[in-house]
Amino acid sequence: YMGAYNELDLTLDCWPYAGTATSCEALYMGVPMVVLRGQHHCQNVGVSLVSVLGFPELIADTEDQYVDIAVKLATDPARLKSYRDAIRPAMLKSALCDGASYTKGVEKHLRDIWQRHCTSDTPNNSLTTA
Repeated sequence: YMGAYNELDLTLDCWPYAGTATSCEALYMGVPMVVLRGQHHCQNVGVSLVSVLGFPELIADTEDQYVDIAVKLATDPARLKSYRDAIRPAMLKSALCDGASYTKGVEKHLRDIWQRHCTSDTPNNSLTTA
């Protein structure tokens, strides 16, 4: 199914709940994604993805900007090709595809949690009643 992304000119991040796996797949396949910034995390996954890849111009702050960015991009074949040529290499070089560094980070946090547990330096999670 990944080959289907080769048939797309661009993708529009869904709203109000942004895509995650499908957004990563589209970007991995080099498809530019237009995103609309929101007020909550679930609305900004796409914003994070295109930002880390270095394409903030694909981020809209209003619905009108979202449409404008998409229309201008869809009608500019040279720009679409430029994104196609740039997005996948950016994705592959990004932290999103650096499994080794990600794993080292998770391991570090797990060690930190274990060390805090061993020294009883843990947050108080008890609930108090009034």
